[in-house]
Amino acid sequence: MPIRFEKGTLNRQLTPSTLVIDRHAEVAARALQALDKSALSTMVKPVLAEK
Repeated sequence: MPIRFEKGTLNRQLTPSTLVIDRHAEVAARALQALDKSALSTMVKPVLAEK
């Protein structure tokens, strides 16, 4: 289910940012740019492999 925000609540000129949170609720990776599917997958795979 996509996250929806009310119209006018987000600034479209902000820098794209992505945080990957691990199982311990810590930031495992971050990117301050737009990501394609490959780059996002590279960030998420190590976190998913954690036990």
